[in-house]
Amino acid sequence: MGWKNVKEHYQIDHIVHIREGKLLIGSPYISDIMIINYEGAFEKRYSSKSNDKLAIIQKEISDDIETFVRLVNSPDKFEEVMDVYTYDDDSIIKKQCEKPGWPNLTTDGELMYENTFWKTEEEAKTFALKSAEIRLKNTREYLNDSKSEVIKLTNRLKNDQNNVDKLKPNQDSGAITVEVFTSKVWIEGDMMGNHHVMVKHAIKNAEPFNFCSFFYNYAYNDNNSIRAMAEKMAISLGAEEPVKYQIREIEDTSNIDSPIKLELK
Repeated sequence: MGWKNVKEHYQIDHIVHIREGKLLIGSPYISDIMIINYEGAFEKRYSSKSNDKLAIIQKEISDDIETFVRLVNSPDKFEEVMDVYTYDDDSIIKKQCEKPGWPNLTTDGELMYENTFWKTEEEAKTFALKSAEIRLKNTREYLNDSKSEVIKLTNRLKNDQNNVDKLKPNQDSGAITVEVFTSKVWIEGDMMGNHHVMVKHAIKNAEPFNFCSFFYNYAYNDNNSIRAMAEKMAISLGAEEPVKYQIREIEDTSNIDSPIKLELK
């Protein structure tokens, strides 16, 4: 991982880190202002004109891709390192870093948030258990709510069927054609790092509905966790995998009309 090589060579003041095998350049509010793969191809470019230094860095990389590829694929050199701990579901993972805490990185380029990395294995285990208990509680509540909704819809279906049967007394009972309206479900991301789960029925003239929003706050969460939870919610509402993503313009973010707004803390 050559994230440190890249940061030092181009003298980048912004946060440089690795995510899903790609190098990201960002800020505390927008972690992926630029996304570049290890072959030097930009998957997301810096399009604003508010920061001349970022524009210069982007041009330098584009003008000499070979240098960037060599740097990012070369091993970084570190002085003194220390152990830090994180978790993934039921596994405690040990990594190393030069300096712990946000906005520093592990040696393999992972950004360390205050609630994702700890100095001791015991602290990581404590938080992992607490997080697992919260997820278990939320899943049980969601399951109970879903069961209640299924019962309610089943009773409604029976009532609707009875109404149809009563309105057609002279027709022979037989197969009944029922038109099922499906819903499109997708996720919209905005420039602030928030993720919004959108739903739109196939009924004619139906308007898109912002079912819920997951808000980014660098002190409490990260883009990966928000994305994962937004995808789980979208899939539970009927979205097909992989879940479709769209970019929401920044001017639209303040006009969100959602009955459920989830800020992860």
